[in-house]
Amino acid sequence: MLHSNYLFLFFDSFASALILPIRSEMVVYAMSIFGQYNSHLIFLITLSASVSGSLLTWFLGKKLQFLKNTGALKNKNSEIKNAEGKWDKYVVWLLIFSPLKILGNPLSLLAGFLNTSFRKFFCLIFVSKFIYYFWIIYFSNSV
Repeated sequence: MLHSNYLFLFFDSFASALILPIRSEMVVYAMSIFGQYNSHLIFLITLSASVSGSLLTWFLGKKLQFLKNTGALKNKNSEIKNAEGKWDKYVVWLLIFSPLKILGNPLSLLAGFLNTSFRKFFCLIFVSKFIYYFWIIYFSNSV
């Protein structure tokens, strides 16, 4: 029974990090509140699932780059290049807010679409989600 709960935790965390800004992660909150679960295991599963979901979203954003050469975006290549430069220099740092419910998922997709390097994306996502889940799992119950 406990193993299936950890599997459900993985899928809940993974799904909440996908494209649509539907983030509940109520399984993380429930399992961290009830003391019968291993906090370290909850943390590792949630972190790996959420980062994996964000990476899949980033990858899908990369795959959507074909849209730059079609339709209305075909004539906007210089504007898109300009946006990529500004994104990479200034706006990419918004990825530290990726654990936030509505902001994170579309930003991950946009990061892929605007050619954010994998290393920069992964580092920002990993650090932000590490801090977020660490706080949720280890400190939110005691407050």
